[in-house]
Amino acid sequence: MRGADGQVLARAEAPAEVGDMRFFDWSPTSAALQDPAGFDIVLREWRQDMGGGGCRLWALDRDLRPLWQHQQEGAHYGHHWALAFHDVTGDGRDELLAGGYLYRGDGTVLWRHDRAAEMEVIDGAQHYDAVALGNFTQDSAVDPVAFLLGGSAGVYVVEGRTGRTRAVHRIGHAQGRVLCRLREDLPGAQVLAVTRWGNFGIITLFAGDGTRLWTIQPDYVGQGCAQVQWAGRNVLWTNTSRDVQALYDGHGRKVRDLTELRQAYGDEPRMRVSASVVRRGTDTRELLALGCCGTLRLYAPAD
Repeated sequence: MRGADGQVLARAEAPAEVGDMRFFDWSPTSAALQDPAGFDIVLREWRQDMGGGGCRLWALDRDLRPLWQHQQEGAHYGHHWALAFHDVTGDGRDELLAGGYLYRGDGTVLWRHDRAAEMEVIDGAQHYDAVALGNFTQDSAVDPVAFLLGGSAGVYVVEGRTGRTRAVHRIGHAQGRVLCRLREDLPGAQVLAVTRWGNFGIITLFAGDGTRLWTIQPDYVGQGCAQVQWAGRNVLWTNTSRDVQALYDGHGRKVRDLTELRQAYGDEPRMRVSASVVRRGTDTRELLALGCCGTLRLYAPAD
């Protein structure tokens, strides 16, 4: 649909193999798989009977015409953030990282994670819950780097061009990830991994090359946190429960309790609340948004 007026630009039937639309998902962004303008998308299965993941992928162009499809074997991709696009080969086109597989824009498999077989025999690690792929270090000798969050197998730091594992971090059940820039003293970006199932609330920050920087556990709810620019400084906003509403710096140190946000919860410390970072109109400031009980509250730094 066109954003300006809601006009439908393309429409197509879902792939015949999709038996239930509840188990159907798509890539979080579009990409330049074959279209240099970057409007290609990828459709994917969502959970179904795949032990928390899926195995079929469908690449489509901007008119929703099929480009290619593929069925994975072994440890599959997992949840929504288990797909990532990046120009790994430097040819001006994006590659697709789906779980432990890297695909060229034409659907050719470039590599499969070299330790996929290990994941398949670890309980709770039969799929990749999330991935990240990019030039995170700004060092051509190291980039691109892939982070594969393999559930109970932890985090694999992988060479983006080959799929070879450089490091493994057993942080519990690694399920979520946040791309961020919290450390101005380090080159490139950082990847924050979230632990779930048995160890809710643990968050670990990695440098772009996969070096483990720190681990904290602000609460026992997990999985929510987001980078926000607050009063001119990039900080981490923890937001999964009432008592954890706070800001942390790039070294994992709490720099401010957000007592004003805690008031939105009243007497329900774990009330279901949606939290996001937003901007309003022409205001360039990033605002903290809390939605609960039919009310949306926006918070800005005090003047």
